[in-house]
Amino acid sequence: MALEPQHQYENYSRHRLHFSGLFFAVIAFCGVWSLTFLTLFIFSIHAQEPITYAAMGIGQILCAFVAWRLMKREMFYANLMVSLEENAKSVINAKENGKLGARIIIISAVLICGIVLTVLPLLHYI
Repeated sequence: MALEPQHQYENYSRHRLHFSGLFFAVIAFCGVWSLTFLTLFIFSIHAQEPITYAAMGIGQILCAFVAWRLMKREMFYANLMVSLEENAKSVINAKENGKLGARIIIISAVLICGIVLTVLPLLHYI
């Protein structure tokens, strides 16, 4: 039994909001995690070890990947909502404008920081 468009829209909206919240939670976790590790490394006797920064960089790369997947999932549900909006005649369509968004910039910044933290300390061993 298929759901009515209104119920489908509500379900898609709930799922989109869920993945959006998870996206911001992952980004916040990545920031807090990085600041915690930096603080621990600064006050640690192992602060000069390049491998510790490389480990933190790998963690940031993984956080960026998880955030990217969550953003893609949210966009999937947003596109489903847009398809329902296009079929409804009395609803104003909320299409995206196709510009570079803040989420892509945030994910890129986390990824670049992770790559820098991973590669530069490892150059010490070469």
